[in-house]
Amino acid sequence: MDCKNCGTPLLKTYAYCPVCGAKVIKKRLTFRSLCQDIVVRYLDLDNSFFKTLRHMVYCPEKVTIAYIDGVRKRYLNPFSLLGISFFLSGINLLLLRKYAWDRIDFDDLFGGGAARRTLEITMEFNSLIYLLYLPVMAIGGLLLFNSRKYNLWEHLVIATFSLAAFNFLLSLVTIGWVLIHPQHYLMISILLSIVMMLYTLFVYIRLSQDSWWLTLLKGIGYCCIFFGGIVGTSLFVNLLLLLFGIISFEDFAPK
Repeated sequence: MDCKNCGTPLLKTYAYCPVCGAKVIKKRLTFRSLCQDIVVRYLDLDNSFFKTLRHMVYCPEKVTIAYIDGVRKRYLNPFSLLGISFFLSGINLLLLRKYAWDRIDFDDLFGGGAARRTLEITMEFNSLIYLLYLPVMAIGGLLLFNSRKYNLWEHLVIATFSLAAFNFLLSLVTIGWVLIHPQHYLMISILLSIVMMLYTLFVYIRLSQDSWWLTLLKGIGYCCIFFGGIVGTSLFVNLLLLLFGIISFEDFAPK
């Protein structure tokens, strides 16, 4: 038989292709084999999903430095981790729509009508909006925390790892919040955005090789860049909604 990926002739005793490294699949796809593949790829301790997530919590520099230096087997690919986190956040949005929507107090924020319409629209593009944070985080790291001389693309890898790990843990928190106490979902979302800023700052501080006082000054600058990026993204989204007539200025008027 030949390798289904690269066409190399294989012996019957081969479990993996000696050329491309792909696993030799000899049986037809079944529900059981599909479940086993998912478990091996994402939930098996040996495939480093949990190791990646665990290390991103208390020693993120090990994950990011290893990946940038070329280590590919020890930790999960950042984009795979991001995809898993988006899947979990999708479950959160589904619960938000089907279970908690009518119980959310939109008057928690200024312009409750606009907040309601904006949330309705942004839920459709939640992953895309999250991706807009990546360049903000990467540029902040490039400008202020670049003692290791990483380029922009390497800082995007750091930002992707940070956003993916935080979004995964954030989704676990917000799923519980939606199920238990959905009324003040908007307020807790704002607070968690601040926590996200502090977490990404923590990742860069762990990567920093500067003195503590210089790190403190750079941390303040990074928070300003991050906060400006979030505000700018929110204003950009609301401006698009205004231009397309989805919301109006009257929606921002207090009741």
